[in-house]
Amino acid sequence: MKILVASALLAACALSTSVGAKPLNPADRYDIKMEAEWATRKALMNTGEPVAQQDGYVVPVTVASMKCKVLVRPYTPTSDLEPPLRWKAEPAVCDK
Repeated sequence: MKILVASALLAACALSTSVGAKPLNPADRYDIKMEAEWATRKALMNTGEPVAQQDGYVVPVTVASMKCKVLVRPYTPTSDLEPPLRWKAEPAVCDK
């Protein structure tokens, strides 16, 4: 009797996984990948508080175990065709 119940349960699990394994919609696939990427970034990156400097603000960022600094400064567009941005970040400078 136990064998019959166990095999019925196993068959039900196998059937439910084969039904649930249908192909994903491309939009759902993208959303799932982006959610996993953001979860990884949250786990690996830590951003500190901005510190004022003469040119703008320096923001300490830790990526995994590497310490970086990012300079963020006020931005004024050079033409009317550019989007209105308040801040512009320079490339990160990391310790090696």
